[in-house]
Amino acid sequence: MRAVALVLVTGCSFVYNPANIDHSIDSNTADVEVIADVDPTMLKLTDVWPTQVYEGAGTGGARPALVVIYGHQIAEDAVVTITPPAVKIVSTTIAGDHNFIALALEADDDGLDNDGTSEPLTIGVTQRGGTYSDVLDASKLSLVHLNALITTAVTRPLYSQIAITGPLAIAADATKPRLQLHAIGGISITGAVTANAAGATPGPGGCAGGAIGADGAAQNAAMQDCAGRGHAVAGGLDGAGGGGAGFAIKGDAAPTSGGDGGDAVPSMQLANLAASVPAGGGGGAKAAGTGGSAGGGGGGSVEITAGGDISIPMGISANGGKAADVSGGGGGGGGAGGVILVRSGGTATLGTLSVARGEPGSRAMNALAGNPGGAGSVGRTRVDAANVTTSNYTGPMFVAPPVVSLDQVTTLVLRGAIGETTMTGQVIDRDGDTVSTFAPSFNGAGMTSSSTTQTLKAGYNRVCVTVAGGNAFTLPESTNCTEIAFLPH
Repeated sequence: MRAVALVLVTGCSFVYNPANIDHSIDSNTADVEVIADVDPTMLKLTDVWPTQVYEGAGTGGARPALVVIYGHQIAEDAVVTITPPAVKIVSTTIAGDHNFIALALEADDDGLDNDGTSEPLTIGVTQRGGTYSDVLDASKLSLVHLNALITTAVTRPLYSQIAITGPLAIAADATKPRLQLHAIGGISITGAVTANAAGATPGPGGCAGGAIGADGAAQNAAMQDCAGRGHAVAGGLDGAGGGGAGFAIKGDAAPTSGGDGGDAVPSMQLANLAASVPAGGGGGAKAAGTGGSAGGGGGGSVEITAGGDISIPMGISANGGKAADVSGGGGGGGGAGGVILVRSGGTATLGTLSVARGEPGSRAMNALAGNPGGAGSVGRTRVDAANVTTSNYTGPMFVAPPVVSLDQVTTLVLRGAIGETTMTGQVIDRDGDTVSTFAPSFNGAGMTSSSTTQTLKAGYNRVCVTVAGGNAFTLPESTNCTEIAFLPH
């Protein structure tokens, strides 16, 4: 399988730019060209789609980039060349109606520090032994260069590949956004990835624990609402504890006359990461003259997306923070566990994914009167991969999708959550119009039925599946896609 949905249009399917798609989604009738005899002397190349190939395509277990050449009178013996040769042609398929050529392309990382620069690519076609030829304007297609990441300094939104030797530890910090690792090719991290809270300080993208006598933080560093924050109760001679944060389930309330736990907020599908903010615990209520403790921070938010294979054998953690211990007064509530989303267009080799809840602060045996806080709740995880067998929620992922289909109505296989029937699929053409829709269902093995079919349009197609509550155009984290060329024969 090689396909996935994030920031830029590429051959790996979950990485795309919604700005490149026309949002006026009118349903089209898929058109098929009338097949006629070819006149090789009248060869004409008119266009190509997509218009960009990204460095890293076809490497590290990623599917090759699909590019469809549009034209007329393309003979069955046509030969395609691309210059400069930094982009390699893996396969060439010519439509029997003589109007399309589908290319599978590979673009290895060049090892240079040239992130974001574009290089024009020239496509030439010759046929009948080179007697007839045409060249597509170099402005039609370009190679976008991306850097590889081999250190722990994550500074860019997208890399050609990621290969980190050792752990990737992101310290608790209330000012940091969520950790995002995106690669066109593969991702390999030999050590553990950690984004845990530490006491009241949240992991990256999480929410801070509340101060003494205060609720958990209202917003995180990205100014996103901490909807599941725990609550504190002020005052009282015995100093009631603050409530635990809510996330996957409601946080625990303080056991005795204390603050309430935060409400559970996001769906288990993690369709919207901006709304899936790991909340902090409430602060401990202050008893007169005896102090109290602050609540624990929420665990971090981690998104790791690769067009190819992902290998993190030592696992990923985004645990909630423990509230501070107290010698008097009420104990604070623990922080909620964090968020982990992993999406692989190839295979996913993962150690344990931990989003453990934060515990409330404990009280010393000789402490003045005071009640403990409530514990936080566990976080959320989602793993999307063709080979995954896991207790985590499983998002939809295509299993070995073809680059080219010679059938307008074709069957694609997906892996997803066992028994899930709430996901939605659609086929989108190069203009952003919806060609067809479908509703996959997953059996007891987490696989779609063989009767799941999609109707394609002649030329380029993007086939996408979205989890419940998601949106293929505005919430790329909710959607995985693959690209297929339908070539009429």
